[in-house]
Amino acid sequence: MARERKFSLNELFQQTKQLLLEHGYEGFTFGLLAERLGVSRAAIYKHFENKEEAITAYMVDEMEQVFAKLVHIHDCPTFDEQFRFLLDLIFVP
Repeated sequence: MARERKFSLNELFQQTKQLLLEHGYEGFTFGLLAERLGVSRAAIYKHFENKEEAITAYMVDEMEQVFAKLVHIHDCPTFDEQFRFLLDLIFVP
């Protein structure tokens, strides 16, 4: 029996984001995700019951990253700097 390729949650989230951008929610499938990761669909089902759970986990991770960055707004002493910080946080990848 072939050994299943391992993937990180970071890899899974990166590919989830890319597939959502390319195919939208309706077009997102575990089949496409598995293909991108080079694993079987069963490997993904070991971590998530369905696509909603996987997408939710991705979205929560994205929000946690934004909140982790947002706390640094207090490093900006002026309103103008805080405003620029927020714009960069929102619009700069």
